[in-house]
Amino acid sequence: EQKLRDFVQKCLDETPIRITYSAIALTSETTALTYDGVLYKDIAHERYPEIPIYLQQDFGNTMYGNYKLRSHGCGITSLAMLSTYMTDTELTPPILCERYGSYCSDWGTDYTIFRREPPNMGYYLRDQVFDPDVALAALEDGYPLISCQMKGYWTSKAHYIVVEKIDEKGVQVRDSNIYNYRRVPAHITDRHT
Repeated sequence: EQKLRDFVQKCLDETPIRITYSAIALTSETTALTYDGVLYKDIAHERYPEIPIYLQQDFGNTMYGNYKLRSHGCGITSLAMLSTYMTDTELTPPILCERYGSYCSDWGTDYTIFRREPPNMGYYLRDQVFDPDVALAALEDGYPLISCQMKGYWTSKAHYIVVEKIDEKGVQVRDSNIYNYRRVPAHITDRHT
């Protein structure tokens, strides 16, 4: 905590903060500026300004429940990517496999993990939706999402992916399956329509 205080003080000394107090609700010009008031403690996205890509195959022999990550790991790997970003802490697939292996079944990751476990890591699921228009609206509002894809473009069975953001070029996807980077042409440009 002292190192943090020293670092913040150094930053304040080198680059003073200019505040328009009239634009801030519930404060006055006599409010003292402290490091607690300057920093948002929860998520700074300093270490991970974008969602990192973790690949199942990089941790392929890691056990996830009774299965190897390479074959049953898209869900837990997607959760690891999102959790690393949301907490600004390195939470690799092996770390989450060890914590949450009970969510793995014959079919892969039980979707309830995305609702139950993020609060244990310090962030929350905003909503679970089944309407693509609602998911699109959330992306447009800046919320990343984990999407379960069914047979089609992404997979021959089912596959979890992380959808990071949307812009004028399309949606940016983080996919845990390295083989999709050979098979899915839009992965090369990192934008999907």
